[in-house]
Amino acid sequence: MAPTILTREQWQADIQANWKRYYADAQALKLKTRLGTLVATVLLPLFPQNEIGAVEYLTAPLEGSPRFDAYRDFVKQQSEQQHKDLKVFVKHLLATAEKNSNMQEALNYLVLESGIFKAIEQDADDYRALLEGILNDAWHRLKEPSGIRVVAEQIIAGGNVIIAGRDSNLVSQDFAGDTATLLAYLASVRAEWNRPDLNRILPFQYHAEYTLHIHNLFTPLDVWCHDEHGKADEDELIKLRFKAVNEEQDEMRRSVIEMIASHPYLVVTGGAGTGKSYLARYITACLSYACDPQEAERQRVDGLMLLGNAWIHGPLLPLYIPMRNFAASEHFPATLGAATATNLLRYICATTGEFGNNLEQYLVRESDGGYRALLILDGLDEVDSDEDRIIIQKVIEQWADRFSQCRILVTSRTYAYRQNVSWRLSNRFTSAELAPFSRNQIGIYITDWYDQASRLRPASFGGKEVASEVTRNLARELKTVLKDDENSLLPLMRQPLLMAMLTLIHETRRSLPDKTSELYEATIDLLNRWMPHSTSGADRQTRIVSKINHDLLLDALKLAAFHLQCRQQSYQKYPGMLSRKELRQFLKAQNTRGRNLGVSINTLLEYLGTRNGVLLSDRPDQYRFPHLSIQEYLAASALIELYDECQMPEGLKPAEAVWTFPENLTVLLSHAPYRWRNVAMFVGAVISGNKGQDGRWTLIEELLPQEEIDEFEEDIVFRIYIAGEIWASAYLKARLPSHRVIQSRLVNNLERIRVDDRLDAPERNLTASIIQQLIQQMKLR
Repeated sequence: MAPTILTREQWQADIQANWKRYYADAQALKLKTRLGTLVATVLLPLFPQNEIGAVEYLTAPLEGSPRFDAYRDFVKQQSEQQHKDLKVFVKHLLATAEKNSNMQEALNYLVLESGIFKAIEQDADDYRALLEGILNDAWHRLKEPSGIRVVAEQIIAGGNVIIAGRDSNLVSQDFAGDTATLLAYLASVRAEWNRPDLNRILPFQYHAEYTLHIHNLFTPLDVWCHDEHGKADEDELIKLRFKAVNEEQDEMRRSVIEMIASHPYLVVTGGAGTGKSYLARYITACLSYACDPQEAERQRVDGLMLLGNAWIHGPLLPLYIPMRNFAASEHFPATLGAATATNLLRYICATTGEFGNNLEQYLVRESDGGYRALLILDGLDEVDSDEDRIIIQKVIEQWADRFSQCRILVTSRTYAYRQNVSWRLSNRFTSAELAPFSRNQIGIYITDWYDQASRLRPASFGGKEVASEVTRNLARELKTVLKDDENSLLPLMRQPLLMAMLTLIHETRRSLPDKTSELYEATIDLLNRWMPHSTSGADRQTRIVSKINHDLLLDALKLAAFHLQCRQQSYQKYPGMLSRKELRQFLKAQNTRGRNLGVSINTLLEYLGTRNGVLLSDRPDQYRFPHLSIQEYLAASALIELYDECQMPEGLKPAEAVWTFPENLTVLLSHAPYRWRNVAMFVGAVISGNKGQDGRWTLIEELLPQEEIDEFEEDIVFRIYIAGEIWASAYLKARLPSHRVIQSRLVNNLERIRVDDRLDAPERNLTASIIQQLIQQMKLR
């Protein structure tokens, strides 16, 4: 056990006397870098008993310094569980340091002040080996996302490599107009775009629009390193990406901020809910603070620090334009022949007041070769027609020609941009596709969410005195769920929009629902209310969402999910694709049942593909659910609620004139047990959410063989096993004689399959456990 350290001198003396032992223990943690190992080494004497107290005497000489405020705050925010795990603590320190320069300085100070180098220097061989290791790390970092890499790439490409002064306000110096108009513009940008769309669906009882800010919530996003579109079969590419995600292959990822910094003309693509607008607004907010240092200091927001070391361009003027708004404005050119950069410039000037009067002069004024502004065009594909997109293509290309000192960032859905050659931008525009969240990014998101929740809405957690502790516990609990339930929740958390929904549900309820079906029901309800923010288009979108009959829409989606599940291959780990024609038919069918969907089918198709989130559209006229488990959950709901509308697979016949539940599920399990197994589990979960137990007992009885069978076929084995799991998921009590009969039959059938090798080892172990629980319950009667 590490000695109790009470003074700064004791800490230094202990490290210098025992550094070899501590360094060996730190190496055993297998952290990725020597820096991580060194940080762990100097913290080892302080773990686990007094690391909080250590902050006070280690940082006392520099009390009040921002860098040690960062370290002090970080330590105090960590959960008790994390303090007991040094590896987790150090990894979180390093992850925070990646986007916080104050934390970087704090960690450097911590290592240097410990005196460990002085001790190692006494052993020449060890000292040389350690320094060589640190140098190797430094060379390796040249290959990783960093400012050095950005510079190197631009030199190789023959591009502009001027590094702007990070502390000088170049925008205000070069802006010819009244500085007040510039500051007013920057303030309006922050007010309008530095807030997440979640404000529209938050259940909190406070003015969310004035408290949630994107710059506080943004979790660093990655893009896939290589653009494989056109080089690989689409299905093969999907498999490659799924493998990379599941195996956490970091080498296939690259920081999107670095990508933006490296390429003056970039198109970032991704599906609905993958973070495109989230990213565009984050960049906008960071640069608006960087261009307004007095307000940044007042708000304690360092925009350039938030962008990280890869951002070498200084405080560029941000020009954020939602493409849908521009296309709907009077400044949008009526014909391709009339399209020029002036159309977009006039739109910006018209929407930014007096500031716009001097914008053109600022953009064309000669400089030292550096860039002056970043034009951010969000949602190129959301413009309604291909004809209008071709017009926008010409406007963008002419803007790049006319304003050569302006960088351009464009966002679009992947399939729309890659498949439509007619309006795709020229080769000077590089494209990159957003990658899903990694486990580490999920953890950062949860930490940041609850950190902001504690500071900005403490009343929601019992007041300022206890809010910090309550939110730390909530963050820890949600991360624990992630570790304990990776198979079901991890894939959902990888998508930023779904991650936001799950976090909302967790904070609102103070936990995630125990039953997966309840979690999905709550998630889909939030997704149906989610609506991206838009200035001129906001009223129109609000009217659309308010008119939609969400009950009928959800019924259509349930039937669509059932249809997809009918052709889902058991070996596929990703959901199937639904054509626009097929989805139209499901929507049309609900529109003729005495009620209507509230808006036109075409409006709904566009809404589902671009802004709803329950369905994603990755390819032209193709839709899918965000994850296979959502498809399975909705298919289960269709079997229970819409059994007379489910189009069962060809060749299957009902016992009576029409299909009913639960006969339909039993037949499907007999027909294709692997395909319908997870759906059956969702059926059990949905039913277990209903009051009363009769429905669950009836389902179990239906799944069990109805007559004595000498030899079980494979489908019967799985039906019995699933019946056991459904019982165990709710721990049903036998309240009626009929329940006790079913319970006895369940035990007998489970005994017969307990060692069946058609079940894998975990399933056989669970079967044995369920049998024991059933027998124990029967004894208690």
